[in-house]
Amino acid sequence: MSGTVFSSMLGVLGMTIPDAAALLGCSEAHAASMSSGRAKISRQDLRRLRLIYSEISAGRGERYHAGAVMASHALRALRGTDDIPGLVDGRPGRRGERRK
Repeated sequence: MSGTVFSSMLGVLGMTIPDAAALLGCSEAHAASMSSGRAKISRQDLRRLRLIYSEISAGRGERYHAGAVMASHALRALRGTDDIPGLVDGRPGRRGERRK
């Protein structure tokens, strides 16, 4: 798997390199190497990222890294299963009316 795909996965999950290192149990240097394509991601690491994606997609990101909650909101909003708290529901409609 190319480094750019790994980097994209981290972006989807709202992860930084330090987040990935902590969650995958590797050094930050190794996570950075995977992100740049110098090191390959293992099947075990991919399974772990898939599990995290599944949890975040279901709205259960609170127990993960700091960006997981925002990633969860974004994924759910893009799928159309949720509004973005504090942004969509509270936006004024026409003539100052609140949207439903």
